[in-house]
Amino acid sequence: MKRKKGVGDGMGTASNSKRLRVSYPLRAVWRPRTLRVLLALAALMVAVAPAPAFRPKKRKPVLKDVQGLVLDSANNAVAGAAVEMKDVQSGKTIANYSDSAGHYQFTDLDRNHDYEIRATFKNLASEVRKVSSFDNRNTIPMNLTLAPAPAK
Repeated sequence: MKRKKGVGDGMGTASNSKRLRVSYPLRAVWRPRTLRVLLALAALMVAVAPAPAFRPKKRKPVLKDVQGLVLDSANNAVAGAAVEMKDVQSGKTIANYSDSAGHYQFTDLDRNHDYEIRATFKNLASEVRKVSSFDNRNTIPMNLTLAPAPAK
């Protein structure tokens, strides 16, 4: 059976002009074009969107440290003295011991808090010293001098 030229082959005769609008050749052209448009849009979105490496990183809060020496009344270093630091806002107390050279250190302290610090060793104690939140230094040096504890 021979088919007539122009019928059902997408060639476009007057008898099937309505059919051409939805015929296979038009869909075949439309799909690759749509695919190209979608790929172009995806490539544009990737190119325009900032990469994570270029986004500004959140800054870690800057913390402060307190360090110093525990000394006796003759300005000699005292090893093994207990040094206590109290966070005035939260009420938490942290403690540390001075090393063999009399050095102590508290790190990673909140800049927005006030602290009270003192040292004790046997029957000796230092004055209570204060670290203010208004002090904007990153490292605060603070030597503590031990004296005989007052009688209660």
